[in-house]
Amino acid sequence: MIDRKTKIHELKTTPPWFAMVYHGVKTAELCKHDRNFATGDHLRFREYLLDKACYTGSEVIATITDLMTDSDGPWLAKGHCMLSFKILELKK
Repeated sequence: MIDRKTKIHELKTTPPWFAMVYHGVKTAELCKHDRNFATGDHLRFREYLLDKACYTGSEVIATITDLMTDSDGPWLAKGHCMLSFKILELKK
């Protein structure tokens, strides 16, 4: 269950990547740090079909367990972050 005070970031995710998140194979996301991500926030991965420009209805809700930013070391490009996450809910 998601606490209503927790920030939720929606991420449009295409089928190959969505399947890896859904099955627990992919547990980290490299992205622009443009949404004020924070440990404890939730990610809502929504499966999106590019060729049809629509969502499938499948979703994964995960919580951010760790956040690494470009200020943590030279391995991340400026303005980017690495989010580690743990699955909380699946919706197919």
